[in-house]
Amino acid sequence: MQIKTHSDKDFRELQISGRLDAEWADTLQQAIEDALREGAHSLLLDLSEVVYISSAGLGVLVSAQKQFQSIRGTFGVKDTDGPVGE
Repeated sequence: MQIKTHSDKDFRELQISGRLDAEWADTLQQAIEDALREGAHSLLLDLSEVVYISSAGLGVLVSAQKQFQSIRGTFGVKDTDGPVGE
């Protein structure tokens, strides 16, 4: 899995490619926590290049939603077509 970051002052987008499985879930969780620590109040995950997402990966997404909700921030995902959307 690879993560590319695009950001400005309050907004961050993480473009993820590859497999989001148990092996990589902690890496994504760390990237999300880094964004929060650095002051991002809005986070968007671009999943257009993700070919598989496991329950561990889904757990990270749910956790991120709760974290951003607790700071009254915004969290979302985009481009979940294909296998990930199913």
